[in-house]
Amino acid sequence: MLRRLTSYASQHPLYQALRELGRIVRTTFLFQYMHEEEIRRRVNHQLTKVENMHQLAAELNLGKNGLIRYATKEDLLVMARSKQLLINSITCWNMLHISQRLQELSPAERDQLLASLPDTAPLSWKHINFQGEYDFSEGTLRNLVSLELEQLLKGESKQF
Repeated sequence: MLRRLTSYASQHPLYQALRELGRIVRTTFLFQYMHEEEIRRRVNHQLTKVENMHQLAAELNLGKNGLIRYATKEDLLVMARSKQLLINSITCWNMLHISQRLQELSPAERDQLLASLPDTAPLSWKHINFQGEYDFSEGTLRNLVSLELEQLLKGESKQF
């Protein structure tokens, strides 16, 4: 259906109707944005999250300030996908630790932390040494990370 709609000439009545509908939706949003502080706050909050992700991506650019010379298209795609994989891994790591922390808290503390989570994003990276040495051997990881995944996945809390 989308292919069919994009094949229409700009003079086609359906194309013009959809364009006008898009303008109405955009204008309505702009009026709401200008007059409702809550919408402005939410938009600003989401923009801050995106900016944090871009800052993390910039932090991952190592060597010559992230400038890549003489790379093929395939090399650039691999590098971009690798960077996104690192960002996703950092986010996953942070979320696992937040989940573990939630399991360790008393119900009152858990409610307080849960109430603050919507105002945060799991994109923090200050605790990560990007230029360090990493040992991902199974023994080291088993000793280092004490995440109880089965308990986290079931949503069970530890007994106090």
